Amino acid sequence: MAARIGNLPTRIQERAILNFRLTAALAASGALWAQTPVFAQIHTPAQSLLLIASDMGLPSLRDTAAGRPPAPLAALPGNLRPLLRKPAADPNLAAQLALDRIFVLEHLDEEQARQAERILNLSGLCEGIAPDPLGCQSADSSWDVPTDSLFPLQYALHNHGQEIGGQQGLPRADIHAMEAWAISKGAAEVTVAVFDAGVSQSHPDLATKLVPGWNFHNDSSNTDDPYTSHGTHCGGIVAAMTGNRQGVAAIGWRCKLMPVVVLNKYGFGSESTLAEALVWAADQGVPVASVSLGYDPSDGGADDITLHAAVQYATQRGMLICASAGNVPSDRIAAPARYPETIAVGATDNRDQLWSGTSTGPEMTLVAPGVDIVSTWDTNGDPDTYQFKTGTSQACPHVAGVAALVRSINPNLTPEQTRSIIQKTCEDLGPAGWDPQFGFGRLNAAAAARAAKHSINHDPGATDRHCIADFNGDHLVDTRDFILYLGLFESHALRADLAEPFGVWDTLDFLAFLGQWAAGCE
Repeated sequence: MAARIGNLPTRIQERAILNFRLTAALAASGALWAQTPVFAQIHTPAQSLLLIASDMGLPSLRDTAAGRPPAPLAALPGNLRPLLRKPAADPNLAAQLALDRIFVLEHLDEEQARQAERILNLSGLCEGIAPDPLGCQSADSSWDVPTDSLFPLQYALHNHGQEIGGQQGLPRADIHAMEAWAISKGAAEVTVAVFDAGVSQSHPDLATKLVPGWNFHNDSSNTDDPYTSHGTHCGGIVAAMTGNRQGVAAIGWRCKLMPVVVLNKYGFGSESTLAEALVWAADQGVPVASVSLGYDPSDGGADDITLHAAVQYATQRGMLICASAGNVPSDRIAAPARYPETIAVGATDNRDQLWSGTSTGPEMTLVAPGVDIVSTWDTNGDPDTYQFKTGTSQACPHVAGVAALVRSINPNLTPEQTRSIIQKTCEDLGPAGWDPQFGFGRLNAAAAARAAKHSINHDPGATDRHCIADFNGDHLVDTRDFILYLGLFESHALRADLAEPFGVWDTLDFLAFLGQWAAGCE
């Protein structure tokens, strides 16, 4: 017999009351935002609490569920119901496991959930209170689903068809981040420099992720984001604190951010300032740069020569530069994105459609999600929060984050090799092959991570595709891979869906795997 606390088995108590803190359990269909030019409000949809009744409280909770609440629970918000809406076939077993004492308090908003917890704790009628957490569909058991409360709204990382900004998403129109995280969540030794007007020093999702940078606008060490919050939003996409039950998840869970200030508080700055800052950051050994800003220098002019020379210097010193293509569709791709050493990034939405504001042209490298992206936001005096934003500025840090994952997996890769891996592993969109709207296609973090892992013992220049049959990633193709694939195929794991039509697990998927497995991936 298990040890008991009151009349509840210890194992039930441990599982049920391990966490009394409420988190904002968001459902994907509930995201709205205020149509205001500066600040956005994120509305949380209904959430639920799980309650375990004490011996004394069981009659009261049953009465409340039946619509007859006693005085202590008269003001309890939401709808209370038993966990088991239909009687268990074995009531004795259900009672032994305390299933008959578990209730669900549902249809609560965030404030009502806090109010309910206060009422229930004061009543003394419950032995356990906990959030009723969200799960995630079709996730491989090896994947880590972030606990961050806004993760269900981050279609760019995991798109299961949730509605964002009034538009129904297309499942798998994302960067496949969770599959990438099964390989790497980034390394603390890998830093991404964010070139902008600064990054918030106070935001709880960013404060512990920052390393010292430099302010080239006023020549100081103050790299806080005083006004625009543009750099704060971009930085959160790359490396916000992840798995902390609040806010957003980032691509590089363990990576660091270096704020490099090249713009004033209104978002303006000169090309010479960016050129100087690129050289400095490269000399600090930073492997990846996120540059969500752009200029239009005259071809061959002194301004063009200056900025391009700085980009070439930084690249040859080991820093891969990711830059936004621009937000004016009638304009050519901005500099530094237009330079051949740089990854030029356009923006797509939650249906893999090109954002209408994207600047396009022959210099386009690839696209990444950039429409209705929720990330960190510093509200300049008010409590720090989160906001939805749209633009190639939001697409760019997704690529920088994936570049950081690639360099975390194989730190010996050069900028050219890292760029090659990222662009060769894109999912083709638009016309077949490269095109001036989508470039090589939409960013695919999972494929890039697999190619980076493959590159450790192979020529990274030959990373067009990873070895499909090496399912456990040990660089050997053997029966363990075959057995692992069969299990994932049977459970309809996304990793086992290898052939079109995607979303269907059939003979074509099995044959795709079997052919590679039989060939040994030579």
